[in-house]
Amino acid sequence: VPELIEHGKTGLLAKPGSAEELAVMIRTILEDPSAAEVMGRQGRKRLVELHSPEKAAEKLITVFKQVTEASK
Repeated sequence: VPELIEHGKTGLLAKPGSAEELAVMIRTILEDPSAAEVMGRQGRKRLVELHSPEKAAEKLITVFKQVTEASK
């Protein structure tokens, strides 16, 4: 999911449908487990920052406010 993953920092992205790129990404992770662990931690941190229950509630409140303001 490119919206969540920053290639090389919070995970690895391969082109959709590219088995070759996916194989390279898997090999990269297997060959450097410490880098994989760091990316995993960074990915989790990013996910929590962007999509925590609190963030989801904030987004919903914003939408509800916009809808109620527009209907006035």
